[in-house]
Amino acid sequence: MHWPFLRPYSWFITYPLDFTAMQKALDLLRGEHDFKSFQNVGTPMEDTVREILEAQLIEHNQDPKLAPPWMPAPELGARVIEIRVRGTGFLKQMVRTIVGTVVEVGRGKIPPEEITRIIESKNRSASGMTAPANGLFMDNVEY
Repeated sequence: MHWPFLRPYSWFITYPLDFTAMQKALDLLRGEHDFKSFQNVGTPMEDTVREILEAQLIEHNQDPKLAPPWMPAPELGARVIEIRVRGTGFLKQMVRTIVGTVVEVGRGKIPPEEITRIIESKNRSASGMTAPANGLFMDNVEY
């Protein structure tokens, strides 16, 4: 089921996800790495080293007494999660590719430990799909 108020701001995934595996993958992304594997193909960039300060999966409270009225009810099988990535800078489509790859980990298509090999490969074809742009927000910029 799709909720009309969330559609422009969310990626609806209809298959089960392993949140624990997804968080393990996110943990491996933290720190300073060469994120060439997560960059958009055809984007020339001399320096692809970036630092991820925070990468976490947040499951939002869906208690009907506490959640906003537009929040999907958990008894309908829906769960609302947020993947938050904070860093010192990002490559083109880096966050979308991180999210897409982490979702593939959650689906069981990629083991979480594979993230290290993906980073080391410096090859975009090693990482997962690019997540759709809806749902991607720049929350804060600090200088």
